[in-house]
Amino acid sequence: VAETEIVAPIDFVEIPAYWSAIAASEVRTGIPEVHEFDRLRTFGGWDDLGIAYAWPDVRNGDAWGAINQVNGDGIIRVGDSSVTPGLKLWTWGYERSLQADPPEAGPYVEMWAGLTREFFQSTTIGPGEEIRVPETWVVTRGMRGVTDGTRELLFDAALDDLELSLTLFTPAGPEAVAVTASDPLGPLGAAVAQTDQSAMSVVLELDRDPEGPITLTFDQRHGTSSFELHS
Repeated sequence: VAETEIVAPIDFVEIPAYWSAIAASEVRTGIPEVHEFDRLRTFGGWDDLGIAYAWPDVRNGDAWGAINQVNGDGIIRVGDSSVTPGLKLWTWGYERSLQADPPEAGPYVEMWAGLTREFFQSTTIGPGEEIRVPETWVVTRGMRGVTDGTRELLFDAALDDLELSLTLFTPAGPEAVAVTASDPLGPLGAAVAQTDQSAMSVVLELDRDPEGPITLTFDQRHGTSSFELHS
């Protein structure tokens, strides 16, 4: 449980001053109450109870959640970060969670999506208007991280020189997924991956150094999805 990792498209968190115990776990930035997001990514790194907010938000991706790095099982929320840009993280603290009474009350990592960045920030809705919050919770197996995805496909990406390593997971079951990589100048590489009940890995050998962001396109039986990767 201590190795459970919070996976989210963020590098920084805002920790209100009154949660000083967890704030002390992270490196401060030059912005008041904003810290690097490092030790608190892992459940075992929470020395006490507290709240941390994604900073500035989670608009860099639509998928976030938690993965047990011991057995590779996880649960990932896929939503629309333009609708819910906020992410609140809360735990009772790892050691305190182990003392929960009754035991089923803990331990856990609490993650909330929000229409605003944090508690006590208001938003508005007019008479007769509605705000729809589309979201899907995906149970994963074999993923060690999540870069982004849709309800039909989650992926983790890492670029090392001209090798683009991808881990793919298709919640609906095994299927063939065609993957292409391109940049503003044109194609970089392509491959076909056959997914399984667990996550599968594929390596794209790029033809040249990317110029600018890489666009990944996935063609599968549910349709086509594209994502932009930045170094």
